Order: sequence, then C-alpha cells, then structure tokens
Amino acid sequence: SHRGVSEAQKRRVYASYGLSYPQPVGTYQMDHAFMLCGGGANEDTNLWPQRRDITIDGEDWGYRKKDRLDTFLCAEIKAKRITPKEAFECMTENWMKCFQELNPPQVFGGAEEDEDDNF
Repeated sequence: SHRGVSEAQKRRVYASYGLSYPQPVGTYQMDHAFMLCGGGANEDTNLWPQRRDITIDGEDWGYRKKDRLDTFLCAEIKAKRITPKEAFECMTENWMKCFQELNPPQVFGGAEEDEDDNF
C-alpha cells in the first residue's frame, strides 16, 4: 500500500472523486494534499487521486512534478530552513505557484519516481 493507505481507503477516496479504483497502471497515484513529513495524515480529506499526465497552459503538472515539490519541502523542513506551517501554506494555497516560486531541482535526494498505486 502507498504509505499506509489501504486498498479500501483508496477505493473510497477515488470514488469520492468520481473515479473507479484501480485505474489503468500509470495514470494516477494516491497523493497526500499535504505531505506526511510536514504533518499531513492518511485521512480521506488529505488524500486525492492525482493524474500522472495533466497539461495546463502547455506545461506538465502531473504527479511527478508535485512529488518533486513534496520531496524538496520535506528536505527543507528537515534542514529547518522552513517550518511545517510555511510548507503547508505554500502547498495548500496553490501548489503550482509554490512550485514555480521554489523551482525544486529535477532530481532531489532520491525522490520517488513513478510511484504507482495500481501495481
């Protein structure tokens, strides 16, 4: 399971977004709206099925991009360069704007690449 999220919970969360579970391999991953390292939880209200491929204004905003931001912010929290509260505000106000402002490195500290819920 994805970071302690059960299959039953995944089905419930996907259904709350009008999606069946499982989806075709590689199309979605279960995502935490606010990452666990900053104080997010495995609660339905903090989980959502995030698409791998989503393009907005010609730019990819799929789950790999948000994973980069999550990994970067976790490292920043651990290094005490930002607080969990600052990371939470950045992520929950508009994670795409947060990404653009911080521009996290392409590969940062062993980010989980292509983690998929549908194997």
